[in-house]
Amino acid sequence: MEWKLPNELNNPAPRDIYRLPIFIKQWVWIFGVLGFFGVLPILIISAVILNNIHKFEVHGLVAIAHIDKSYLVKERHGWNCMVEYSFFNKERVFIDKNKTSYNNINCSRMYGRNIKIYYLKDNYNRNVPMDKNRENENSLMNISSLLLGLIIVSSCYVFLQSFFQLRREAKLMRLGCATQGWITTSAIKRQNNQRFLRVYGIYKDREENIYNFHKDFSLMYGDDGNSVLEKAKLNTTILYYPGRHDLNIMYPPKYIGFYSE
Repeated sequence: MEWKLPNELNNPAPRDIYRLPIFIKQWVWIFGVLGFFGVLPILIISAVILNNIHKFEVHGLVAIAHIDKSYLVKERHGWNCMVEYSFFNKERVFIDKNKTSYNNINCSRMYGRNIKIYYLKDNYNRNVPMDKNRENENSLMNISSLLLGLIIVSSCYVFLQSFFQLRREAKLMRLGCATQGWITTSAIKRQNNQRFLRVYGIYKDREENIYNFHKDFSLMYGDDGNSVLEKAKLNTTILYYPGRHDLNIMYPPKYIGFYSE
């Protein structure tokens, strides 16, 4: 098929461009998904666990417990010290066979010690050493902060990628040169459990030098990419910036449009 320059690209530079609504819609969708499936579950789970921890501090009664046994146990992330302790509650009822584990502690020195514990008046089996309760609270806050930090950093990374792509497309749409492209090969790839079609091709600049380009197309479930590939082959147009051929894009771009369209 004979290549034809799109009419809107035939206007002299700088061309009149605008940002397509998909840029904002994409970010509303991304932040919505991250908030609903990422931040919100972390906050809910942390709030529930933190409430249980604070319940001992607010409603728990304090008792002195005696450590009857201490021994090492092998767990997923290494060796921990398991201690078994007993205590008398406020009504002088003997409560035994209570267990908890510590990490990074000299287990042999735990045997025979007395420790302070919290216990619930209406449920003696719900009890925890005071230092362990503080340790659980600190661990929860550290893990929650780490997970939220990772989500924020990941969001910023994706946002910056989209932002730089937006700037790249805007520059090329306003000032770039248009030329014919030829698709040479294609492949279906997978990233983050998402399938997409990547097409590879070549184009020539005004000096007849040859350069490479590629573009990714999202695929629906079960799509083999043939229909997308056929559309991509029709009248393939490449926008490039003289002297910066790493900025080339396949027309039309994702985020930028023309007011004349």
